Amino acid sequence: MCGSEVGQGARACPRCGMPPPRSVWSIVAVVLAVIAIGAGTVWIVWVSWSSHQARLAVTGSAEPPRDPPPAKPAALEVTSDKLHLDYTANEVAADQRYRERALRVTGAVRAIRRDVFDEPYLELWTTSEFETVDARFGRAWADELARINVGDHVAVQCIGTGMVLGSPRLRSCSVQEVKR
Repeated sequence: MCGSEVGQGARACPRCGMPPPRSVWSIVAVVLAVIAIGAGTVWIVWVSWSSHQARLAVTGSAEPPRDPPPAKPAALEVTSDKLHLDYTANEVAADQRYRERALRVTGAVRAIRRDVFDEPYLELWTTSEFETVDARFGRAWADELARINVGDHVAVQCIGTGMVLGSPRLRSCSVQEVKR
């Protein structure tokens, strides 16, 4: 700015402290970089938009196609007595067979109760006088369970949760069938 000549390697004018003027090529490089970044952004937006439009034209939906949900394995069929006998014989082997698996358990109703959390459950008969299979339901099932009587034969679909105090326990149950 002051008119002094500044060497090519100098960072500032020794006289006034101003940086040396930039060369035309450095300005061209900055302009080309900005153009390239802008062109890249426009290209990405265009590709995304055209993909969206193509999906709309083919499927009628802007959502990408989803994989179908995995097929649920069929529930393992077992009677309440067999479940109890298996757990009594070998709890570890029974856990490997029944725990965290979908089960369809059939048996006769010994009692219809609520637990300390007010959740309804069925006790199903076993060959043991003192031990039952406990089928636990959510509160939404209370009306359905109210129509079941002691002695009815039921089929419930549940998830096995292991053995608690000598009784096999089932959770997330739903009533599949009731025979009076």
